[in-house]
Amino acid sequence: MAWRKRHYDSNGSESLVTVDGVDFKIREPSYTVGTPEYRIWYSHKFNGPGLRYEIGVCIQNANIVWIAGPFPAGDYPDVEIFQMGMMNYLDEGETVEADSGYTGDIPVRTPDDFGGNIEWRRMKGKARARHETINGAIKQYAIMNDVYRHSIHKHNSLLKAVCALVQSEIEEGNITFQIDYNVVRPVQHAMDA
Repeated sequence: MAWRKRHYDSNGSESLVTVDGVDFKIREPSYTVGTPEYRIWYSHKFNGPGLRYEIGVCIQNANIVWIAGPFPAGDYPDVEIFQMGMMNYLDEGETVEADSGYTGDIPVRTPDDFGGNIEWRRMKGKARARHETINGAIKQYAIMNDVYRHSIHKHNSLLKAVCALVQSEIEEGNITFQIDYNVVRPVQHAMDA
């Protein structure tokens, strides 16, 4: 996955990428069974142990351009993973589209952002929805959807292999849909402040 590909087909929008945390089920590591450490693995998304990854998708062409992880799902919220990684690779003034799990003083545009018209919010919503479609395509592979029972250290290689297969399907025109996204942050006038 190439981070530079987020610039391909750029149309001047401030957000080039959608970002989302994705959790995958794992068997709880044996050293945490029956100890308070089990909480570091706990995923609220499926009420069990899991690994969390951050996946970035180019808004203009749907290329998967970023994979960060794995992280213990209970120890690393989406926003913290973003702050440790992707945020440090954004160009000056660049933002990303994300869900409401990414809040705070960070360069992220969420559904809770104020401003913009209905069309602006609709484009942002379509970009996030397409990202969820890609997440779903990744989880269509049984090894990504079933409980992973092997070495946690090998999970990253499997995810990258599945993402390469999904990316191939995207390039063939399958899996996802094209969106029209041209969002530049609305200028706030002095009277609106």
